[in-house]
Formats: sequence, structure tokens, C-alpha cells
Amino acid sequence: MRKYIEFDIMLGDKFVHTMRVSTLLADSIDAFGVPVFSLSKIKRHVESRLPTLKGKDYRLCPN
Repeated sequence: MRKYIEFDIMLGDKFVHTMRVSTLLADSIDAFGVPVFSLSKIKRHVESRLPTLKGKDYRLCPN
């Protein structure tokens, strides 16, 4: 079974989208078994799926 991290994307105070990213894309796994992602990799993933966000000031809010 695949595991995902899930977060909401906010543009200002407005909800834009809920995004799931597979833990298979993680940069590494820490000692407790938690996937570790680089912020740049997550932003690149988000902007590839939602190109209208590229260059805008959006926030990632974990669920």
C-alpha cells in the first residue's frame, strides 16, 4: 500500500487545492521511518501539477 503526505495549498487566505504526494518521492527516510522531503522538490511537484501557481506566493499547509 502506498503512503502519502497530504497538504492544502493556500493562495493568500483562499483555499486552492488539496495535494497528495507519494512517499516514494521522498529524499530520504529518517530514523523513525518518517519520509523527509525537500521543500524545493515539493514546490516543483506542485507547480508541475498547477502551473498557474508558478511565481505566486502560495503556502503549503499540512493536514
